[in-house]
Amino acid sequence: MAHLRIDLESLRILDREGPHLEFKSCPGNIPGSTWETYSAFANTDGGTIVLGVEDDGSITGVQKPEVRKQDIWNILNNSEAVNHNILRWDDVRIEEVGGLSIIIMEVGRAERALRPVCYRRMDTGTFRRFDGGDYRCDMDEVASIMRDRCASSYDETVIEDMTADDLDMDSVDAFRNRLRALSPRHPWLDHSDADFMSEVGITGHATSNLTLAGLVMFGREPSIYHALPRFKLDYLEYGENPVWDDRLVTGTGTWNGNVFNFMTRVIPRLSESISTPYALDGGMVRIDDTPRHKAVRESVLNAVCNADYMRANPLTIERSRSFIKVRNAGLFRIPLEDAEKGGVSDPRNATIARMLSLIGMVERHGVGVRFIMESWGPPEPVISEDAKRSCSTVVLPLGGGDTDETALKILMCVSEKPDSTLEEIAESVGVSRATVSSRMRDLRNQGKVVREGRTKGTRWRVVDSPVAPIRTRH
Repeated sequence: MAHLRIDLESLRILDREGPHLEFKSCPGNIPGSTWETYSAFANTDGGTIVLGVEDDGSITGVQKPEVRKQDIWNILNNSEAVNHNILRWDDVRIEEVGGLSIIIMEVGRAERALRPVCYRRMDTGTFRRFDGGDYRCDMDEVASIMRDRCASSYDETVIEDMTADDLDMDSVDAFRNRLRALSPRHPWLDHSDADFMSEVGITGHATSNLTLAGLVMFGREPSIYHALPRFKLDYLEYGENPVWDDRLVTGTGTWNGNVFNFMTRVIPRLSESISTPYALDGGMVRIDDTPRHKAVRESVLNAVCNADYMRANPLTIERSRSFIKVRNAGLFRIPLEDAEKGGVSDPRNATIARMLSLIGMVERHGVGVRFIMESWGPPEPVISEDAKRSCSTVVLPLGGGDTDETALKILMCVSEKPDSTLEEIAESVGVSRATVSSRMRDLRNQGKVVREGRTKGTRWRVVDSPVAPIRTRH
């Protein structure tokens, strides 16, 4: 029980409830909310449930702990109560603390093929963990989790009634030209358009209908919206003003907004933010493709390959003087810590990833996130998931390095919850209250965060932040 800090004199657990820890009082039977937390932990990043403890950490104990432990196993193995038991025998244990018994349940993140883990009914009993609480997933989120559990890549799904007539052939030709430039002798270049599109994955095998990958990558915008009404690609640039100065967004009718066109327009504009050094190599030679440039591309490609295009706003990219932020709908399909370590590749859109690898844009299967982390800083990038909004975000800090990783996490915290106390921020970020107070003072002096209201009822407003809500002109 080394992971729990206990004051034996007061019989209180010093650790506070959070994203990976939940206390449950248990004066009698196992409380029903235990299974909501079990579902939430299993569907997010795992965590520990401690039975026999009040919300404030006071240990009140569990009566008849052996009976209650058996109750837990009875419920876990009852498919009408819990659809999947993901626990091993030693994941549930009884501990004695000051003469009182508590039960500890260690819940890991469920394998993708087993999610969603739900309590009683999938439509009302599927939960995720966010900011130290459990929240019920709506059917849109449940459907997204169900798509992710498929062994095959969902983007290879064939869309009925979508054919080559729904493609922007200029986009297809541009893709083909990139393949020709990279691999002039590639055998697919001599194929007919129909055969080429089948080999690439734009159309399904043995059918002329488009795949989801083919539609979002190369489709005509009206056809994309017909199949995906909530489809939206959005790129915003901020300058001195608090609202965007420039924007590239689908739905304007001024360009054909598919993913391929979006990428090829946005990546060069993002690259303009990166300083390009000079190197002496027989003279002054400009290095046009630094590790930071590659990290920017990798961030965009990672989002493109992992976005859930069935959800609203699959891709949003922001650039300001101090940050680049790349956000995609959908959480990581593997634990974020595994993605940061590298070596595991599980893109949500494997067909799109293969398309991009053909033209040399995806080179780092399984190590993209690690490459971003290693090649960018300082300041270090911040890569995060928002389980409540079901999205993933990469923030690349720009400038002189005055906003470190801790400060970025603080900005992220107060952006999501403006009424956070210093104690709540410290818990969320994983630092002391004194550290938060010092960093917040620096951020206020830099004009990056503003305190509004009196001491009681204080709210924080983030200025020019990589985690601030998207701002639009009125």
